[in-house]
Amino acid sequence: MTRRDSVIRRNSPERLRKLGLPAWRADQVAKQTAWIASDAGQKAIRDTMARLADEVEVQENREQFCADIWIGVNIATMGCVQMRGRSGPRDPDLWDAEMKIRDAYKAVNKLCDVQEKCASKYRDFNYGSVKKPRTLQDCEGELRGMIAGFAVLNNNFFGPLPRSGPGSRDLAPNHLFEQFVVGLFSKIEQYGGKATFSHQNGTGTILEAVKLLSPFLPPDFIPKPIPSIRRAVIEKRRRDAIDKDFQAGG
Repeated sequence: MTRRDSVIRRNSPERLRKLGLPAWRADQVAKQTAWIASDAGQKAIRDTMARLADEVEVQENREQFCADIWIGVNIATMGCVQMRGRSGPRDPDLWDAEMKIRDAYKAVNKLCDVQEKCASKYRDFNYGSVKKPRTLQDCEGELRGMIAGFAVLNNNFFGPLPRSGPGSRDLAPNHLFEQFVVGLFSKIEQYGGKATFSHQNGTGTILEAVKLLSPFLPPDFIPKPIPSIRRAVIEKRRRDAIDKDFQAGG
């Protein structure tokens, strides 16, 4: 079996339906996968990646840049399939309990961060017992384990979930797209290209990059791009600030 046959088989409508995708969505993804794996699809990928490198003005290591961007497209596709496969009917009480436990974990995790900076403030935290959880870190670990258990029951991700807002019980619908755009920004900058975006004018190389890559992304993956790209820009700045602080501390 060739690699192309393996990719098509892995994304067959039957297998995608078993993962939880509706029949019409599974058919869409399977058809798109078959086209991407075809000779015409492969030529379209090469031509698109060359145009993308030109658009964002990547001059050196263009082949590696294109390869990294294509990896990002595949990761976005897999993440989209997994997220949509997990979006079926849920037990509302189990879901609500998991969200509350996740909120509690975030609150305790924040206290643990504060404790590292102000050791004396929460140093004596305990339940007055020799049994666990005795410390904030113990509580954090217990809550992490509870999240894992509820995630299995709810067919959910173990890691942090993208929430649509503070206190919301719903998932952010455009989270995967925004993370994809953050990755685009990072890769373009890594290879010396120009990653630009103007919210006021609705222009920039990032918008053009998204348009070029849209035929290879899952159906309905790209929302109204300007608000989502703006949030991705904010997230990129946040990550850059964290990285800068980390480098300064090292």
